[in-house]
Parts: sequence; structure tokens; C-alpha cells
Amino acid sequence: MPIRFHCTRCRRLLSIGSRKAGAEVTCPKCGAIQRVPSPEVAAAAGDAATGAVPSASEQPVEEADQPKDVSASIPVWTPPATVTGIPPTSSETASVERSALEVGARGMILFPRRVIYWQGLLFVLVAVAGFVFGYWFGRSSDSAVATPPADVSAAGPVLLEGRLVYDPGGGRPVGDEGAVVIAIPDGVGLRARLPTRGIRPLDARLSDTDATAAKIRACGGAITRADASGRFSLILGRPGDYRVLAISAHAERPSGEPIEELDRKEIAECFDDPEHLVGPFKYRWEVVAVAPGTPMWEADFGASGRR
Repeated sequence: MPIRFHCTRCRRLLSIGSRKAGAEVTCPKCGAIQRVPSPEVAAAAGDAATGAVPSASEQPVEEADQPKDVSASIPVWTPPATVTGIPPTSSETASVERSALEVGARGMILFPRRVIYWQGLLFVLVAVAGFVFGYWFGRSSDSAVATPPADVSAAGPVLLEGRLVYDPGGGRPVGDEGAVVIAIPDGVGLRARLPTRGIRPLDARLSDTDATAAKIRACGGAITRADASGRFSLILGRPGDYRVLAISAHAERPSGEPIEELDRKEIAECFDDPEHLVGPFKYRWEVVAVAPGTPMWEADFGASGRR
């Protein structure tokens, strides 16, 4: 009995001998290669398609080695195999893509592309704004702690206060009354070295009309003597660095001890006779930075070294 089945490509009804069940054959219409179903499968498919029950009185049909086109007959079986060689239509493709998107979207939140672009632009704007704000804040902080102006003369006179003491014996310092304190601006260009007469500790009290004292004040410096408690105050022309020379009126250097060579050279840049100015007394020579609010400058000459 021949086996009847549909071509998997062109859907034509084919017929072939039952001995070819399971073999691969070629459709005489479209040339598609396919496998021949078994008689039972083909008969069951044919009965399901037509709703008829085969009769025992049917005459056998001559079997053939190759399938024949019997499309006019009742369709009997459609194999579940995938149709090859026929591309899906655009509507089928769109349907499949929509289904895939729906399945993928179940676990995520999708945004339009425009929203993503605007979000990126917003991030850039926030970064730029943060940089500008930080730069502005940094410059404001620098301005708040800016250094004083170069023209410090506009700040006016400044005050240098201090105290000079020595040890008269017994280990208890007392005020070095009569000690001389001189301050001259560091780096000032003196036309001539200042004379030392009248400004030593052993000299008489300083006078406002003293020529040397007047020259010191003219260059922006000052000179004074310590009071009974050892305190002194100097009114200087402007803030800045000053060469300060303090000479004790009571504590002397050990016998034969000269002025330190470096100190002698630096003092000689301002005064014509350092040895005569300092004499046998102990001294302090250093550069002091003077500005409003400068702490009190102090010097302790200790005990007298002369025996």
C-alpha cells in the first residue's frame, strides 16, 4: 500500500511505496529532500485530516520507488519538521522580536535613549560646576590669608617692647637699669657710620638733641635706655627687620674676652668704633622681625664675668 504525505516545502501531496518508509526522497515538484514517514504515521495523519476511516475494501495502489504528485487527493499528513529554505516574513520577525523584548523587559526598567543622553549631560554639568566652585573657594581662602602689602610704610610706626635683666649675685635676675637698646632698620644705607660718643651705657643720660640719636631716628630706627625694672620701648618707623643691639649697664664680660668677630664686623657696618661702643659689658646683637603684635623681646645677661 502506498504512503501518502505532504511535501515539507511546497505542501504538495505525495505518494510512494511503503517499502520506502524512513528513506530520504526528493519532491518531484520543488526538489526538496525529505524523509518518508512510516505507513502507520501517514495513515493516522490522513485519517485525522479527513475524518474518514480507511475501508478494508480499498484496492492496493501500485507502489513506486519515487514519490508521485497526488495533490488532488485528500491531504493525509503534515510532518512537524521545520520548513527549510523559506525565510520568515517581516510580520513574523517583528512578532518574534516583540516577544523577545517583552521577555527581556520583565527583569529590567527600560528608558528612552533621550533620557540617557540628558542624564549624561547632567553629570558633565555637575562636574564642571563642582570644579568652578572649588576653584573659586580656593582663591577666596588664599585671599583671606594674603601676606601684608609690600608697601609696609603705609602701616605706620610700630612698637618694640622688651625687658633686659642681669644677675647681681644670688641667682635672682633684676632689671638692668640704664642698659642701652638700639634698633636700626636692616639693610638701610647709611651715608656714614654713626659715632659712638654719648650713646654708651657709661655715658650720661641720652638727650633728644644728641646728634647720634637724631641720626638713628632719621633712618627709621630708635635708641633708649631700660628703666629700673629693665623694661624698654622703641617706636620704630615701619614694620620690618631691625638690627637690635642691647648693651648691659652692669654685667661685664670676663676679663680679656673680646667681642665676637662676626658681631664686631656687623656692628662696624653701622658704628665707627664697636669696641668703644660696647666696652667691657655683655651685649646682645641680632636681627628682630618687628610688626604689630610682636611679642616682647627679652635678654638675660646673667652674672657679671669680671673678677
